[in-house]
Amino acid sequence: MDNAFLSFVLSFLGTIGFAVFFNVPKNTLFFCGLSGAFGWIVYLFLNENGNGVVFSIFLSSICVGVVAEILSRIMKKPVTAFIIPSIIPLVPGSGLYLTMLLLVQKDYQKGLEKGVETFFISGAIAIGLIITSSVAKSIKTIQGRKVSR
Repeated sequence: MDNAFLSFVLSFLGTIGFAVFFNVPKNTLFFCGLSGAFGWIVYLFLNENGNGVVFSIFLSSICVGVVAEILSRIMKKPVTAFIIPSIIPLVPGSGLYLTMLLLVQKDYQKGLEKGVETFFISGAIAIGLIITSSVAKSIKTIQGRKVSR
């Protein structure tokens, strides 16, 4: 339990740090932090319960996208102000580093394996966010049609 709490706090602080770096509005910093920490905890839970890394990242990015869409509507801010910093804990930075390290050390087999895994993780993040954004736009379009009738 302590490990999950520590992960939550560190991902919360990391997300806020990147939100400050990306100049998101000050009144959204706390909510960006919560969204990023929530996404990371979802990833940890799914990954520790037997799901693969890529699938866990995919579902976590969908969760981050949904939370960002909801917060964007509530706070009347652009959704990118929430998505960009909140997805940072899920970005496979260590995978990119290890891929390059293994390739430089001429361990091409392991480097290729790590590189492919990192590529799939990046793709899972992108597809999860695209799905969330598409569904949100579809809902918005349907609601707009109902209002205009």
